[in-house]
Amino acid sequence: MARDAEVRTSSGESKKQYVVFTLAVNDDFDKRQVDYIDFQIWNFKRGKYMADYGKKGMKVEVSGKLKTYINNDNHKQSYISVNTYEFLSRDKAEEKTETQEQETAF
Repeated sequence: MARDAEVRTSSGESKKQYVVFTLAVNDDFDKRQVDYIDFQIWNFKRGKYMADYGKKGMKVEVSGKLKTYINNDNHKQSYISVNTYEFLSRDKAEEKTETQEQETAF
């Protein structure tokens, strides 16, 4: 993850909460190139866990659908609407704490 996941509220009458996060993905052709892909979870019940535990540096597997819209500045923007996700790694602080606990147990 390129940054921590965060909760946002939609504009308009509905004021629906949703979760956003960005993944950094290495380009297959040019290993020095990194693509930043934006993701949104509109099912807040599903996204709450991501909002609480999704931290910068974590690896996440995501499936979803590409969505495109025109923003307020009349520019075309895209994001992935998330269907499912799975954390593939925990954040560094958790790993460090767990390692310290294991070392003190012996």
